[in-house]
Amino acid sequence: MNLIKKLILSIVVILFILIAGTVGYEYIEGASFLNAFYMTVITITTVGFNEVFSLSNTGKYFTVFLILTGTGTIAFAFTQVLEIIIAGEVKKILVRRKMDKKIKNLKEHYIVCGYGRIGKIICEQLLSKKIPFIVIDKDESNIAHFNEKEILYIIGDATKESVLLDANILEAKGLVAVVNSDAENVYIVLTAKGFSKNLYVIARASGDESATKMFWAGAESANSKLVGKKIIESNIRKIGITVVGIKKKSGEFIYNPGPETIFEASDTVIALGQTNDIEQLEKLS
Repeated sequence: MNLIKKLILSIVVILFILIAGTVGYEYIEGASFLNAFYMTVITITTVGFNEVFSLSNTGKYFTVFLILTGTGTIAFAFTQVLEIIIAGEVKKILVRRKMDKKIKNLKEHYIVCGYGRIGKIICEQLLSKKIPFIVIDKDESNIAHFNEKEILYIIGDATKESVLLDANILEAKGLVAVVNSDAENVYIVLTAKGFSKNLYVIARASGDESATKMFWAGAESANSKLVGKKIIESNIRKIGITVVGIKKKSGEFIYNPGPETIFEASDTVIALGQTNDIEQLEKLS
């Protein structure tokens, strides 16, 4: 018999004892329903309250019987609850450790960031073709589904370097960024590319219009109007451009640069903007 069945059986027995105790006190001592029920509860829980009515010898024997059966059953039920909690937590820890070991041993795998409608379709394709992959998603409600499908997963933010490292990105073959936010997809791609320039990366945009908002604007000339200026001085934001990253000549990435960040020659600016904003940015750069 498993723990759940034992717990259910214990609860049923406790209910039976409550009913039997109440009826017993009503019959033996002539007590009212409320007093009989109250006496039964304080007896089997051993809380130590005073008796609510005088007990006859038969009532005392009956009380001893309730104490022996009731307290034992309650203790047994409490033990089952603890075992269920402990067993569940231990199982979670063991399953997580086993999964972390599998993730650590992954090579030439794909990292799917986001488990929405598109993410699910991609994962189904990867599963059907038996291609190794891992999912990164923020929604903990997906855990049961991941476990059922035996999908390797990490609950976390894919824009974080530490999370991508946990997904063994250094050994990955490719990454698919399909979270619900276009801006986050850009961050994920930038962060991933910072680990490996050879990483095969696919990013999702929410539509054709959104897709035109993502572009790489390079300021490759020392004579660029942007060189030497702070972002706040460049008027970029005034024309509707949002700078989400700057790639330095050295290969270093600056993520979400602040307004005091200075543009330098050979910087590559990663930004978000409308199509007409791009044209204006090109004029600036």
